[in-house]
Amino acid sequence: MLIPPDPDLELGSVSDQIIEEERALYPEATRTSDNLDVKDEPRSGRPVTDKDDTILDRIEQDRQISSYDTAKKLEI
Repeated sequence: MLIPPDPDLELGSVSDQIIEEERALYPEATRTSDNLDVKDEPRSGRPVTDKDDTILDRIEQDRQISSYDTAKKLEI
């Protein structure tokens, strides 16, 4: 239940009060991560290849080429 803002408060104080009430209602929404890096963390699984441009060039040359043939030709 939202508490009506105090009419004696300044506008900034009213918005601060609303924010605090929202944080109390939805605490999970206020959690922030300390990690603001946009790069992906290393993961297990198939490694990333540095031959992306070569692969795309082969696909542009022959749209019917299979991924198996491309991997075999580029030794990836």
